[in-house]
Amino acid sequence: MQNKSPLSLCIGLLFLACLYPFLGFYAHNISESYYFATIFSVMAGIFVLAVLGFLFIVKIWPKWQVANTAVAAAFALVVFFGFHHIEALTANLGIYLGTIKILIWLFLLLVVFFAGYKLASKPNLPSIVFFVFLGLNLAPFYTIATSLYNQISGKDKSAQTATRSNDKTTATAAGTPPNVYWIILDMYSRHDVLQEYYGFDNTDFLAGLSERGFYVAGDSYSNFQSTRLSLSTTLNMDYYLPVKTEMNPMLWQSKLQGDNNTVLKFREMGYKYLHIEPGGNTLKTRCGGSEDLCIHGPQNGAVSLNEAHVGMLRLTPFYRVLKNLKGNLFTFDFTTIEDIRKHIDPHKNTPFFAFTHILSPHPPARFTETCEYRERTEWELLETNDPNADKNYINDMKCLNAKVLDMLDWLVQEDPDAIILVQADHGRSPNQEGKDQTPENITRKEFWHRSHAIMNSYRAPVSCLQNLYSSISPVNNFPFVFSCIENTTFKPLPDRMFVIHDKPTYDKFHEEILEVQR
Repeated sequence: MQNKSPLSLCIGLLFLACLYPFLGFYAHNISESYYFATIFSVMAGIFVLAVLGFLFIVKIWPKWQVANTAVAAAFALVVFFGFHHIEALTANLGIYLGTIKILIWLFLLLVVFFAGYKLASKPNLPSIVFFVFLGLNLAPFYTIATSLYNQISGKDKSAQTATRSNDKTTATAAGTPPNVYWIILDMYSRHDVLQEYYGFDNTDFLAGLSERGFYVAGDSYSNFQSTRLSLSTTLNMDYYLPVKTEMNPMLWQSKLQGDNNTVLKFREMGYKYLHIEPGGNTLKTRCGGSEDLCIHGPQNGAVSLNEAHVGMLRLTPFYRVLKNLKGNLFTFDFTTIEDIRKHIDPHKNTPFFAFTHILSPHPPARFTETCEYRERTEWELLETNDPNADKNYINDMKCLNAKVLDMLDWLVQEDPDAIILVQADHGRSPNQEGKDQTPENITRKEFWHRSHAIMNSYRAPVSCLQNLYSSISPVNNFPFVFSCIENTTFKPLPDRMFVIHDKPTYDKFHEEILEVQR
């Protein structure tokens, strides 16, 4: 029986079917507000291709009924963007070979397409399917709309915006203000965690820092276990308060790109702002346009993808296939420690504040066992089901240590009066150790201890270092730095730790961690 639903209904159904995976992806990653442009530009392209393919089929093969084809294509799009679910399900069944997973996905895609085509012959089914997809889109749409409304209306009270000082600083301590380097080594755990849980003694590296004039805060914890929240809290020199309220993700991104109290204060003091991206097309801490100089690693490969592109590609099998067929097709070149030395001249644009985010020892693994940079770097920010995760983490740390100390030797020689902070944004949590889930035998206290315990070190004049203490947390980085530059009293905030929770609607709220004693 031929179903003569109007062409507009069929194209509308295809639009909703294309929209659903993208709305779901964005709602699930609502805290990554910078995904928006990437996600919906790709969605628009997919929709155009879907409509063109649909029109091509019904034009070339007139026997293919228009409404039936639209319904079949809509169902098939769900399977098309559901590869990650199929991949997880087959892994749970003990199937790990990628080729088998792709064949299962392809089989299901064809079955669903032809089954949908047959079912669509039933009266009014295209209209019913249209409203089903409309309903499926409502939940993620509500999440996104609510988040945008809270930002525009100012309902989110937890996000502290940058505030410009009324009294512009006109002088610092005697002499030329020093350059300030903030070097973030992503996910670099504290020495006691490394020793207890990974059997790695990091004493030599910490001793190397001390020999170069650094104070190592041996009891330091990060304020959050999240890069974006940890760094934005540090840059704004304040916490997101009050706790247990919905946190609007739209506001912390601007802080990571220069709209924060730290950069404003530096600018008022006559400083330039240098921003060194982590590379690998990581979006969280990319340059935002307000910096005086943007530095990023080299870009190789035919196609440059960012983490949003990769996340969407992984909804399908194409990322896996293309990476295996042509490993150098995509660009994943990360900024290295050597790039600091290569691109920053300590005697130019002074005084300056250099924000430097190095995505290491955070995965993906960057080094070979002989500490050479790997020729091919996979985009694996999570280490799920990787049996070599612990080994790679420690190997990368050993290699990174040597390169950091070598860079610091150069920096101390070229810029002896600089204030230098070398620290992590957060520690390495148990669920980042090659496992799907947090082990059940780990207590909440142990989990937060391992997730927040960080390597944290400061180099400044001795008179300033005397004000530091072993449990200082990153939120007090720049209150310390400014007190040192201006020769004023250092007044640290209480050092606090927080955890972020996801509600079923993907909204986020945070609470303070009190179990871990400082």
